[in-house]
Amino acid sequence: MPCVTTPSGANFDTHTRQTEIGEWRIIDARQAPEDSVTAHLDFAQKHGPLNLPVLKAAFAEFGSRLRSYVLAAPIGSTNRRAWYLYEWLTGHSSSRPT
Repeated sequence: MPCVTTPSGANFDTHTRQTEIGEWRIIDARQAPEDSVTAHLDFAQKHGPLNLPVLKAAFAEFGSRLRSYVLAAPIGSTNRRAWYLYEWLTGHSSSRPT
């Protein structure tokens, strides 16, 4: 059976179970978000630089789900940040759910 090796230039962190290959960061499947828009938004805020044009397009498509996401944990930092980014990127200013 052939031996599987790490690609050249890859950096594997055994503590966080992440592999970096060039500009790509590959995260262990155990850290993958559940299959929902809000879970992916939460994951993106915690694990990477945000791509604002992509985030703006996502807010345009799924903005209605954001209110329930914020209401689920209104004092959570990722939820409050998401609400701020939503208002800033879409231009829709409204009172933040409390």
